[in-house]
Formats: sequence, structure tokens, C-alpha cells
Amino acid sequence: MDCETRPAAALRDGRSDLLGVRDDETLLVPADKGVTGRLASGGGGRVEYERVFVDIRDAASRANADFLAASPMGKVPALRDGDLALAESAAIRLYVADKYPGARLAPAVDDPQRGLFLYWMFFAPGVMEPAMAERVGGWEPNRGAHGWGDFDTMLRTLEDGLEGGPWLLGETFSAADIMVGSTAAFMRMFDMLPGSETIGSYVDRCLARPAYRKAMAMERGD
Repeated sequence: MDCETRPAAALRDGRSDLLGVRDDETLLVPADKGVTGRLASGGGGRVEYERVFVDIRDAASRANADFLAASPMGKVPALRDGDLALAESAAIRLYVADKYPGARLAPAVDDPQRGLFLYWMFFAPGVMEPAMAERVGGWEPNRGAHGWGDFDTMLRTLEDGLEGGPWLLGETFSAADIMVGSTAAFMRMFDMLPGSETIGSYVDRCLARPAYRKAMAMERGD
């Protein structure tokens, strides 16, 4: 898939137009950049879906009314589920994980790990991505003014978070690993993980998951 022609989707009338499919092994969710968030693993029954591609370079494609209803800023990914319309990667993943608890991608609301899960769910868009922009843009780090802290602190925080197990919630893989792992993989692709064996090994684990390989094969049309 051309990295500039990315999916947008909807769930309606029991069809999960969520740019992905969940069966007894795999839940796919929308991708917004490169390898980001194409899948998550879990159990449960199959959810039918419809994939809708939006070419963000094409004005007519971006002007699609259904797409803009889900994503007013014209960004991908986007999701529709019946009357619900939703955009932003972390919000979509959280919604899907909570709607299908059988996939075991999110702790229940009353689970003690729910707070840690939510922290990491929003760590990628709230901390990692702006810290990456800081590093690429050559901005002067300013922890007092920048809500994301700075790039080096972001890396240390992620390394510390991975000390307790293979995944961010210890032994349990979750939607937070989709958010953070895919962003870390993107960073590694552009040589932004200098000497971090901990994060590098984490990315390897994420990319080695059977559900990920299955999703990539589906994306290639294998």
C-alpha cells in the first residue's frame, strides 16, 4: 500500500468498517503511518468489516462526506460503527479494545492495570510523536515548556516501562503495545533508537508476533 494512500473505515450494521478484521486469532485496526497499528491479537468470534481507502493526496477523496463525518480534520485513520464516528489512532484502538473484550486487548475499567494501560495508550501520540518531531526538527529541548518533556527522557521512560516484562503490562500484550510498539518500529526505521537494546528487542517481539505477520501478508495481498 502506498504510504500516502491510507485506509479509513467504518463499523455499521454489525459490519466493522474498521480497516481491519478480528477473527479467532487477529484483530486488525486502522493504520495511520507506515506499519502503525495494523493488528492486535486476541480470541473471540469474527467481526465482519469493510475497508474504505482514502487517498489523502486527492481532494475529492478527502472530501467524502462519510469520511469527514468521522474525521473532521481529514486525517486517517477513521472509524464508523453504526452512528458512531471516530478518528485518531489511540481513540480508535481504545474503542475497539473495549467494545470487544474477548480479544483481551485492554484491562477492564475496574482492573488495577487500567491506569497503566491508559498511560501507555496515549504515550505514543502525547509523548513519543512530539519528541520525535523535536529531534527531527532540531528543536531546543525545553522540559519546562514542552508537554512531552524531551526526546531523551521519553526514551528512558519507555525503557523503564519495559523492565517488568516483555510487554508494557508485563506478561500481557495489549492495545498499548500496538500504539507504542508500532511507533517505536517507525523510529527504528529512521535510525532514531540509538543504542537502545531494550526498545530494539521490544520492537523485534512486536514484529515477530504471528498476528502481525498475518496482517502484513493480508496487506500485501498474499
